[in-house]
Amino acid sequence: MTHLIDALIAKYIAHRYREQDVITFQGKTVEEIEKRFGDSVDDYLGFCAQRGEKPDKPFTGRRMLRLPPELHRRAYLGAQREGKSLNQWISDKLLELA
Repeated sequence: MTHLIDALIAKYIAHRYREQDVITFQGKTVEEIEKRFGDSVDDYLGFCAQRGEKPDKPFTGRRMLRLPPELHRRAYLGAQREGKSLNQWISDKLLELA
């Protein structure tokens, strides 16, 4: 996780947002933030275990997609018509449907 820390601010607050779950922690120093982040993750994992749920995991943004050859061709042509990469075209179409 990337931390963006502004050294001019005395109190740091950081949030890790996911699709469903939020881990919140805060501290006044980098060391305190790192410790409290670890504590918050441990609390979250314990909470998931109590509820019998698997912890939420961040998505990488990578996904192998298998298409029938004719659909692959049609998607490629659609992307060309719109001046987009095939990846961007598929992402846009999925976003329209989601």
